[in-house]
Amino acid sequence: MANHREHLIAGAAAGVGICLLAAVAAGRKISIPELIGAAVSGMTFSKLPDILEPAIHPNHRSTFHSLGFIGAAAPPAWKWSEEKMREHRSLAEMSRTRAAAATSQQERNHWQMMALVHDLAAGFFVGIVPGYVSHLLADSLIPKGLPIL
Repeated sequence: MANHREHLIAGAAAGVGICLLAAVAAGRKISIPELIGAAVSGMTFSKLPDILEPAIHPNHRSTFHSLGFIGAAAPPAWKWSEEKMREHRSLAEMSRTRAAAATSQQERNHWQMMALVHDLAAGFFVGIVPGYVSHLLADSLIPKGLPIL
């Protein structure tokens, strides 16, 4: 069974990996802040199954640790997170454009900071579903596996 640290590492790797794959598939460059956001959310959401169903006994895995839940929840969650990711990428681009057109250093700094925040947020939304799924994949590798429902 994966422990706390292993879930965090797997979640970060899943978030970053999917973030990189999505960028390659879209044929675009990726920023370091996006990767950081994806790693943070991957780690955060890799712990969510155990927050929802704490490991207080050997049979703690139920609905939120099930194949049925991930099969039902992952597609709409991914669609929603993709929409949010695109929204924040667009806002980051707009912020960079405004930074380039700024007439003062203070205004330029503001828009550059906004671009950074939106890049982080775009990456954060990418890592949500992969982080959660990474937890279930790790838990599925033990002999007890995961329940279907």
